[in-house]
Amino acid sequence: MSKPGSKLLLLIIAVSITVFSPVDSKGQSGLQDFIKKVQENTKEMHRGINSVYFKGRSRSYFYGKWAAMDMDFFPETEDYLFEGYWIRPDSLRIIVTAIRKTMADHPAYHNSEFSKPDYLTTIQRSFPLPNPFRFNYDVSAIGLDVGTRKDKHGKKIPIWPVFPFAAGADSLYNYNHINTVSVNGRELIRVSVTPKYEEIPGVAGTFQIDPVLKEIVSSDVVFNKAAKLMQQGNENNMHSPATHPLFPMSIEEEHMIRTVKMLFYSVYWLPGVIEEDFTIRISGGLIKFNRNVEFTDYEINPETSVAKFDRNEKLVYEEKPEQQNLLNKGLERPFELSRAEIDSMLNILDIDYAQKDVASEIIDTDILGANALKLNLDRKTGNFMEYARKWSDNIDYNRVEGLRADIPLNFPNVSGRSSFVLKGGYGFKDDRFKGEISGLVFLNSAKTVFFEGNIYDTITSTEDKRKFSNAKNTFSSVMYGSDYRDYYYKKGGSAALGIRPASNIGIKVSYISQDEDNARVNTNFNIFRNSKDFRLNPEIMEGTFRGIRAVMMLRYADIAADFSAEYTDQDLLASDFRYSLYKASILYENKINSCNDLHLFLSGGISNGKIPPQEWFDFGGRSLFNYRGILRGVGYKDFTGDRVFYGTAEYVWSIGDIYQFTRNKTIIDTLKKLFKVTLWTGFGWSDLSDENLDYTAGISTPIRTTDDFYSEIGIGFSDRLNAFRIDLIRNSISENRILFSINIFR
Repeated sequence: MSKPGSKLLLLIIAVSITVFSPVDSKGQSGLQDFIKKVQENTKEMHRGINSVYFKGRSRSYFYGKWAAMDMDFFPETEDYLFEGYWIRPDSLRIIVTAIRKTMADHPAYHNSEFSKPDYLTTIQRSFPLPNPFRFNYDVSAIGLDVGTRKDKHGKKIPIWPVFPFAAGADSLYNYNHINTVSVNGRELIRVSVTPKYEEIPGVAGTFQIDPVLKEIVSSDVVFNKAAKLMQQGNENNMHSPATHPLFPMSIEEEHMIRTVKMLFYSVYWLPGVIEEDFTIRISGGLIKFNRNVEFTDYEINPETSVAKFDRNEKLVYEEKPEQQNLLNKGLERPFELSRAEIDSMLNILDIDYAQKDVASEIIDTDILGANALKLNLDRKTGNFMEYARKWSDNIDYNRVEGLRADIPLNFPNVSGRSSFVLKGGYGFKDDRFKGEISGLVFLNSAKTVFFEGNIYDTITSTEDKRKFSNAKNTFSSVMYGSDYRDYYYKKGGSAALGIRPASNIGIKVSYISQDEDNARVNTNFNIFRNSKDFRLNPEIMEGTFRGIRAVMMLRYADIAADFSAEYTDQDLLASDFRYSLYKASILYENKINSCNDLHLFLSGGISNGKIPPQEWFDFGGRSLFNYRGILRGVGYKDFTGDRVFYGTAEYVWSIGDIYQFTRNKTIIDTLKKLFKVTLWTGFGWSDLSDENLDYTAGISTPIRTTDDFYSEIGIGFSDRLNAFRIDLIRNSISENRILFSINIFR
């Protein structure tokens, strides 16, 4: 490596006599002065450097899934070695010396099959390498226009993100000192930034700054809503009077960039690693692009000629067989993704889904749960019921209230860390007004600790609110009189403290004080089965409940576990009840290969004391048009008790592989891949103590325990989505039966 020259010596002398600390007696004002000096210094980054020669490697992954259709699709990778040359201020040239570009089950882009111009076309169509020597997040690199647009007041605002350390950016950002850390023997200042205005495109995250050189040496940022690509597409198109929004569907987007520099010669901070993660959720699907770039072999102000870089192209392919062999070393089929590689990529998607579930599901209020990470409530099942779900925020139909009209007022992201919901409604059949006020406050900037409060006078149900959504339960009630929930009225409030110690773990402890009253059936109207009454709404044990409830959720790629405990007593908590109960459930899903899945489920609950029927455990199986069954040989909520446990083991064989769809074009070959066979066995046990049987004497509530041990075994034939299914079942109750199930709104 060549020596950087006399400018380096001058810089070392300047550094040795210049020291600045942003956190001094002036406090925040000192930090602001420091920020301004860093902004001024942005123009002079890399002083003493005229040019840099470097080498590196880029690995990109592009993959997705469509949960609504149970499909994983277009896994693709791009892995290349490169050498590059940078001339101040921003002239970046990259030559790719070896490339491995693959798709699932496709041998594409092998140099023995494609000519060099094809390689060049492939490279130019790839995501280009962002300039690692600048922190400007310039989207013009990927062919997007830059500039300004007018807001609703006619004021010009920038289209793309404003860099937090650009000149004048301090009027658009909030800066906060976090701490001081030591990296490579150098003390660095950590600063967090957040945009002041939601309508200004920007980033939120943390930066590490060298206080001596006043130079940014790392960043970890997420783009805000105004900077999202889809948001920009909508905004730009909406301001054209002749067109509608470019993206009318519900779309969620997350864009993260992390950059880390390395210290060379104890003076120069040069790019070491760049990681970019871009995720889009649309119509129940998820698409993710992830790239990691590593830089090596730096040469500063090289004395040798670099004439080969003197060309217009920013990204060029130059075939080098020795480099290609190095990239493909040890790979049996270097130009085809292996099954393990595909599963590894898709596993990352499953983890992403699971971790987001924790952040939203641990919140009691649906709208607040969605606000927690800006997620759609039905993101896992697609948007087939999207309009119904939106209507369900305003209209509900069930056997107790009949038609209920709600007016929700949603105030998301108040002060960046708080969300509030006010909701009022009226049931036309039970002739009662309902209302609730809910608030969510994050107690730290990472949004991992939160406080949740609720005040309400409303109706509730004994079921898990996510087992059947409001939209699906309303549809079932209106169409054919199948209301899957059991209702009672509650009036009071709750306060909860929650924490997510890790991205896939959520814990919450709540104090609840509420009066609980019976609700009865007030309507029997439905469209297709109007001659048949709704089932009775079970009575509850009325009274005032004051108690503690704790919940823990674990979500990972193949495991979903829930644990809950509840305690109330008449002495300490002045409740009308005295009991404790504990419940746990674990679901394990193992994708053995592209055609075979193994599902294991186990759940149980125990309790002591006098348990009111609204707190009993229950389990069962099938339900018309809303098939959710764990067990299939019995009906929905068939068994109940104050002690239960049940489970299933299921093996699913899909006839064919979804990845082969693009390779087999005939109708017969395609149809073969749309069906699957399921083998399963299940068991269950429930019991109700004599104490609780006597406790509920005179109350009209269904009581059916398993009376010993229940078991079943069966085989099912269905389409890939389980929308239409035929089961052949043998169980310990009815022995043999044939069951036809419909679940078209899964």
